[in-house]
Amino acid sequence: MKKQLLFLCLVILAILPTCLHAQEKALPAQTIMAEAYKKATETNKKVLLIFHASWCGWCKKMDAAIQDETCQAFFNENFVIVHLTVDESAKKAYLENEGAANLRDTYGGKGLGLPYWAFLDNAGKVLGDARMPNGDNT
Repeated sequence: MKKQLLFLCLVILAILPTCLHAQEKALPAQTIMAEAYKKATETNKKVLLIFHASWCGWCKKMDAAIQDETCQAFFNENFVIVHLTVDESAKKAYLENEGAANLRDTYGGKGLGLPYWAFLDNAGKVLGDARMPNGDNT
């Protein structure tokens, strides 16, 4: 009986941090962006802002492409890369960054799919975004 109780306690202790961490509320978009702009200013880089969701397969493909060895150095040398989470299911709403959906709308992504991305200067001015395959930034 003591061994079973000890085993149960160990299992609970092993699982508890994961459960607690899973329910942590994500940082607000404003906090994340303020830090990104600060870092971009300090390092003389631009900001690559990516709006994504945990369920988004294309978001995962985009991240994999950015981290691919053939272009990872380029992105790391030139951009502060920031992810903001939007459009999660009710069960995973805690993953969303408060204010991120409004920021996506502000940066031209209203009604568009994920991933939606924008290149920004260190003050938040849009330099380019996911809508620009034809050079149209309106």
